[in-house]
Amino acid sequence: MEDKLFCVLAIHNEEKYLPYSLQSVSDLGCKVVVVLDRCSDSSEVIVEKCLPSAVVVCKQEPKWDYSIAEAKSVGCEIARQNGAEAVLVSDADVILDAEAVKKALSLVSSSFVVLAYNQYSLYGSAFSRVIDELHNLFCVATRKFGIHPVRAGVFVGLAKFMFFEDKDGEYDFLQQKHETVWIKTDTIHLRPRWDIKSQFKRGIVRARLPQYNLFKVALTSFLLLQPLTIVGYLKEKLR
Repeated sequence: MEDKLFCVLAIHNEEKYLPYSLQSVSDLGCKVVVVLDRCSDSSEVIVEKCLPSAVVVCKQEPKWDYSIAEAKSVGCEIARQNGAEAVLVSDADVILDAEAVKKALSLVSSSFVVLAYNQYSLYGSAFSRVIDELHNLFCVATRKFGIHPVRAGVFVGLAKFMFFEDKDGEYDFLQQKHETVWIKTDTIHLRPRWDIKSQFKRGIVRARLPQYNLFKVALTSFLLLQPLTIVGYLKEKLR
């Protein structure tokens, strides 16, 4: 299956992080599908330089409310059309752990495998880096006790199952439909978690998904030190 692995990357103006993430994708030695989602920076040039063999698709207008989910859906469909048996979906601000990807492939025949990541704000403030470390400690503790309240944008699944059906979320329904296994990895997420805009948007998205009630969103917002998620959730619910 390893030789039939495709990596799907959805990119929206990620020039700051791409040189790091694309190198880790290149190290995997797999085929890559890149979906450039309304990019107005030098992301496309960086992809052409770092991954010249990648299949590149440009998406100019979003049709879904959550455009990144749409972009990932497009990428997975192209991977299937090109003979993929397994698909690794990653983010453009993530440094992948190659050994963890190999481990995920050994489990993917019966499971939907999520690669838990460590958080490091490459361009974040000192405060955001403190939040990152607290988040990392929390994630280690919850995984130790078999509790996984956190999401990750890096996952591996059989190509035939990789359909994004929810226009408001990245993979919530995917992990509900299939047995989900989390594995510890040295994957690193580079974008600061303490980002007001992304917290607020995350709350709006979760308000539109039936599996997220007020208690669950409030609890995870508190534990993950992302208070504006609950603000976005409540605003959308009361709209």
